Amino acid sequence: MKTRLALPLVVAGTVVLAGCFDGSSSSSNPTTQVRVVHASSDAPAVNVRLNDDEVVSAAEFRQVAVLTPRTGTYSVAFDGLLPDGSTATVIDESGVVLERQVSYDVIATGKVGDDDVAPLILTDSGERESADTVRLRVAHLSPDAQAAAGGPVSVFLSDAGEPL
Repeated sequence: MKTRLALPLVVAGTVVLAGCFDGSSSSSNPTTQVRVVHASSDAPAVNVRLNDDEVVSAAEFRQVAVLTPRTGTYSVAFDGLLPDGSTATVIDESGVVLERQVSYDVIATGKVGDDDVAPLILTDSGERESADTVRLRVAHLSPDAQAAAGGPVSVFLSDAGEPL
């Protein structure tokens, strides 16, 4: 039996930003990069808010948006779009500090049906051990993968020159 699992970070969405998310990064007005990922497989489309400003609209499962907000402290909220047109806040994380020269991933994980939707916030300063190295981050975000694979999921990285 062959099982194929895809990471939700593969599909990228496009976001139109306005106002304070103008991409400017002068030293008097520093910005950072925030990648927002909808990785909750049974959740409806979501709107994403930073400090009550809607910055992503109707993102579907597996969509990714890249934002460039100013540095500072934010509240981050994911609002599920319900069939009747109303919204329900499924993630409301306050006190998220966004620093200069750090990239962030804010990922909605878990399943609505299991009542465990939660944010996973990852940071990356971009530092590497040396100029000829790379950093690789793998996030196992599928709550059903272990059952589908019939046991624990393993990730391997092969030696240089070997096929992955």
